[in-house]
Amino acid sequence: VTATPQALFLQRPDHRFRPSFTVLSEPGPGYHGGEIFFDDDSRLLKDVDVNEVTQLQSGHQPSPSISVPKGLRTALLTFFVGAAAKALEYPGSEYAFLCHVSIRKADHNRIVTLIEKFVEQISDVLKRQDEEYIKLIDELRAAYNDLCSTELGMPKFDDIISTVKRYIHGATVKLINGSSSDEIQLTSVFTLFVGGNKLGRGVTIKNLIVTYYGRNPQRPNADTVLQHARMYGYREKTIGVTRLFLPSHLADHFKLIHRMERALRDLVD
Repeated sequence: VTATPQALFLQRPDHRFRPSFTVLSEPGPGYHGGEIFFDDDSRLLKDVDVNEVTQLQSGHQPSPSISVPKGLRTALLTFFVGAAAKALEYPGSEYAFLCHVSIRKADHNRIVTLIEKFVEQISDVLKRQDEEYIKLIDELRAAYNDLCSTELGMPKFDDIISTVKRYIHGATVKLINGSSSDEIQLTSVFTLFVGGNKLGRGVTIKNLIVTYYGRNPQRPNADTVLQHARMYGYREKTIGVTRLFLPSHLADHFKLIHRMERALRDLVD
């Protein structure tokens, strides 16, 4: 039994490991996979400038920038709006954001600091009535309008802003890597996960609605890249407020692998 079906078809026909039969298992109702994200007409995919992903990967910079780049900022604001909308629909529910751009722990630590400061900034600005507040409201409204294109029955914008204000101070940023003790559990309406390989495979992130992805492996093997697709899953209740932010060349990787995997499943069928 394998989740990597390519292995079944790379065996020589006369090899003793070649299976004598194949059973194709299909996902159940409500499952959302590559077709919802990587078909040509997908509205859940958002392009990110590859340069900002590079900036987030601090490497050995002595004094790396501490500003949140545009794409990550948009992803975070989209998450706050989407999670607030669902929290209004399902009181007591909690939602997840995933930032997965690097395997380096130094990058993880830096991104955690960036996001924590950003959350503090947003919380502070939402208490004021100045030009910065007006700019932030405009950005949140843009995220709201985008989500309205895929989520029917979105709550009123003013209700969402009130919900963001109510819960933003309790937002939790969790570091998930080999050195951290945080668990992959939702602990607040806004739970934000930052990490690398530990978040890249073998885990299901409940109510994951926004993913910011920037992993760029030197050898983008199909099984490895698909394992990074934590946004796939049984997400019927949240798919309308789900978004995937990533650079276009990584989206192309996913699209090609999705088409290959779909063609393989058609062949097996």
